[in-house]
Amino acid sequence: MKRTNIVATKSFQDLCPDILVRIFMTLNVVNLVVVSMVCKSWNVASRDATLWYKINLTRMSSPWFNIPKILNAWSDRYLRARMARFLKYVLHLSNSKTNCLIFNSYVQLNDKLLILAAQRTPNLKRLVLSESGHLSKRGIDLAMASWGGLQSITITSMLKDNHFFSAMGKVCKNITEVKFTCSFEEHHADDLIKYTPGLKALSIRNQMVNRDALFRVLDCLQHLEVVNVCHSLFWDTTSDLEGCDIYVHHKNLHVSWLGKIISCEKKICIMCNKVSNNTMREQPYDPLEELWSQDEIPSLSY
Repeated sequence: MKRTNIVATKSFQDLCPDILVRIFMTLNVVNLVVVSMVCKSWNVASRDATLWYKINLTRMSSPWFNIPKILNAWSDRYLRARMARFLKYVLHLSNSKTNCLIFNSYVQLNDKLLILAAQRTPNLKRLVLSESGHLSKRGIDLAMASWGGLQSITITSMLKDNHFFSAMGKVCKNITEVKFTCSFEEHHADDLIKYTPGLKALSIRNQMVNRDALFRVLDCLQHLEVVNVCHSLFWDTTSDLEGCDIYVHHKNLHVSWLGKIISCEKKICIMCNKVSNNTMREQPYDPLEELWSQDEIPSLSY
């Protein structure tokens, strides 16, 4: 029996590296870390660049990680340190090959995690921030200094001021895609116009949107090709209309804007009917992302 186990173990160790990589591509990031520790050949295979072009930290369901589906999870000192060690090892395996980094929506993001990620992902093209956490101006500046090649970013409610945009604007000159998972207001429009003049794709799906802010980006961003406002509600500070869909404001839309807007039919939209206008809008955090991604701009879904 013992000899049989030894033979079986050797057969796993001697698997063709290409086969190992194909198997590993089906694993989430936590399980990739686990298999990298099995034996030398598996460790070598787990470092293959194709496994690390995208690091998706939302896919962390595993017996080794139990992250509650609540904002600001893992916020105590011990768990923050554990997450930092985990991320450090993941980035070590990736060997600076990562183009897309998606932070877990529920894990509190701090300066240490952001700077650690930035220092080890110099070729990053797309960044999705967490929905919770706190970043200092210094932390943002240090991180953005490493991400000059950034092209796409998802902005969340954790960013309380416009310093992130100003820091990004100094270094990142090629931002072409931005997604908001928080309400879209006039100061957001100002920041986009000032710091992302080459923006081509904007998603403000399933959010409360200031009508004037939307009109300003449509008018001022000359390279803008598509704006996703599916499931969003709009408010207008100059009238009593609040929580209306885009069709209420249709008469105010320039003809040239119509071809850029992706919207849904509120009366027959299943997603919109699930969300009451009198309650907080449901956020498409990772458990629902596959469902919500069906009508997202393809390059901004995950």
